[in-house]
Amino acid sequence: MAHDHDHDQTCNHPAHAHDAPAVDPAQQSLADALKVSFWLLRALMITLVVVYICFSGMYQVAENEAAVVTRFGRIVGAEDGTAEKEPGFHPGLPFPIQEVLRVPTSERTLRIDRQFVYQDPGDSAQPKRGPLNPELDGSLITGDANLVHARFVISYRVNDPTDFIVNVGDLAQSDALVLNAVQQAVVHAVASVAADDVIAGRPNHPDDGKHDIKTKAQRTLDELNTGVKLSSVTIERPEMPAMVRDAYELVGQSEAVRGKLVDDAQRQRTKLLGEAAGKAALPVEGQAGPLVQLIKEYELATALNDPAQIAAAAQPLAAAFRSLRLAGNADTPGIDIGGEVARIINEAQIARTNITEGIDTDVQTVQELKAAFDENPDFFKQAMWQDAARQIFSEDSGIEVFYAPSGDAMQLIINRDPAITGQKQRRALDKRLEEAQENANP
Repeated sequence: MAHDHDHDQTCNHPAHAHDAPAVDPAQQSLADALKVSFWLLRALMITLVVVYICFSGMYQVAENEAAVVTRFGRIVGAEDGTAEKEPGFHPGLPFPIQEVLRVPTSERTLRIDRQFVYQDPGDSAQPKRGPLNPELDGSLITGDANLVHARFVISYRVNDPTDFIVNVGDLAQSDALVLNAVQQAVVHAVASVAADDVIAGRPNHPDDGKHDIKTKAQRTLDELNTGVKLSSVTIERPEMPAMVRDAYELVGQSEAVRGKLVDDAQRQRTKLLGEAAGKAALPVEGQAGPLVQLIKEYELATALNDPAQIAAAAQPLAAAFRSLRLAGNADTPGIDIGGEVARIINEAQIARTNITEGIDTDVQTVQELKAAFDENPDFFKQAMWQDAARQIFSEDSGIEVFYAPSGDAMQLIINRDPAITGQKQRRALDKRLEEAQENANP
């Protein structure tokens, strides 16, 4: 019966027999904490992946460079012209999805200082004096079949980073391309000018833009789509070969002397023309002065012996001399004639006025004398005779007058008495002294 009781008791409580053991609260808290930590860690990892994808590709472009972005090896924005990135910060994708290719845009300087000069084995400060060695020494052939040496300085920058990256690649390649293009252009340009122009620092033909060194070299670089822009190509230290350098220097010295003599002659010419006729004779923009031009036209007409041309040339010249002024026009003001020409003409005009006035006075005197003679000829002759006698027998003449008793003849006796002569000389001297004092004290 006891066994049955136990069996019944067991059958009456089946749930208690199969229930799991009770969980400790501390363990439950730890499990919950681990679950939350797992979800936070997973969220953090997702956030880090997103941040890496979004921000690890961010890049900065400096002021002196440009950047081109490639995505899976292809340039981004090449089709719409937006491939080049401006200076500043830019978002991007991480490598290897995206790659940023940077290109320096600052100006670069190259030198051509060995290709067209002699190769000195020693000190370059002492130039080679012997003949040229075609295998070692470089030179340029000019348009007048002479040889010259020269060095060149090149400045360029990258202005199209996309073309530069696609067709060039790096700065070493661009330096080589620029040097080759400029060297080829230098050979063509120098072959079109004379040696004197090259030595004077003018390697480009003044009237032929096609042979300009910078233009021709830039055309070659553009045909290759290098993305390179030349800033300048300048010649440096041009010189003749050593064998003819001394002779050329002598020619240069002679040219310098010639130039000085020409300048002196020009200054002397300007001085003489200015002294001769003032501003009217001075050259204008390398041409003869307006007055000199009128004189040349008159001389040419005279040489041709053409009366009509002589009259046409003489009219403006005579008008200019009469007024001492060259007539102007709407664009050019009139010019006064000065200098020696003006002085001579003024003196001539004064002399003409004096002569004219003297002639008028003489004419008036003759007319008055003629009227007096017509009125009483005997009285006129007697008056004229007495006037002449007074002038001839003046006190200072040294002549004493004695009349004959009959009155019909006149006897002249020159007084030789020293006392009388001395008195006359003293009076004359006193008179001159008085005049000198009056002139000294006006």
